[in-house]
Amino acid sequence: MERLTISLPTEQRRYLRKAVSRGDYASESEVLRDMIRHQQRQEAGQSLTAALVRGLEGDDVALTDKELTDIWKEARRKVKSGRRKK
Repeated sequence: MERLTISLPTEQRRYLRKAVSRGDYASESEVLRDMIRHQQRQEAGQSLTAALVRGLEGDDVALTDKELTDIWKEARRKVKSGRRKK
C-alpha cells in the first residue's frame, strides 16, 4: 500500500473525523478508500450501462468477459439492495 499526503479543507477533515468517531470506519484512510471504491463502481457502472443501451438500440457492442462479469455483479448487487429496502 502506498502512502499519500493530502490537504483538505477544515469541513472535509471534520467529516472524516465524524465518520470515524461514529464508528462507521476504523480510520480516516478507510473513509477515503471507501469513497474512492464507490466512485470507481459508479463510473464502471455508467460505462457498462452505456454499452448495454447501445446494444439495446441495435449497435453492436463487443464486451470483454470481465465487462460481462461486472454487469452481472452490478445487477445482482442492485437486486439485493432493492430487496433489502422493501
